[in-house]
Formats: sequence, structure tokens, C-alpha cells
Amino acid sequence: MISPPDDRRRAIAAIRAGVAVFVVSLTVMLLPLLIGRTALNKYLVAFGLIGAMLGLGWLTNGAIDLFRARGR
Repeated sequence: MISPPDDRRRAIAAIRAGVAVFVVSLTVMLLPLLIGRTALNKYLVAFGLIGAMLGLGWLTNGAIDLFRARGR
């Protein structure tokens, strides 16, 4: 069984990873505003959107794990 401090550390790491992935993906998604109209824009927005959803998922799961670790 994993100890509560280890659970808390893993939850915080998941939150940090989620925030990092979300920020990078948001930057990729908004990059077409800087580079102008190209054929590449739809792919940048698609990958950015998928990455942003992934980052928010990690962030949410990390927050849930953190609240669960506090309850022990």
C-alpha cells in the first residue's frame, strides 16, 4: 500500500504536469494568431485542443487524488 505522503506527492506532480501540458497546448493552439493564415493552422489548433483537454484531464485527476489524500 502507498503511504499518504507519497500519494500527496504524486497528486501534486500530476497537477504540475497537467498545468504544464495545458499551457504549452494553449500556446500551440493560439500560435495561428501570430503566424497568419497558412494551411498548417488547422493542425496546430487540433493538436493544441487535444493537448489542452489532456492537460485539463491530468489536472482534474491530480486534484481529485489530492483531495482524496487529504481525507486519509
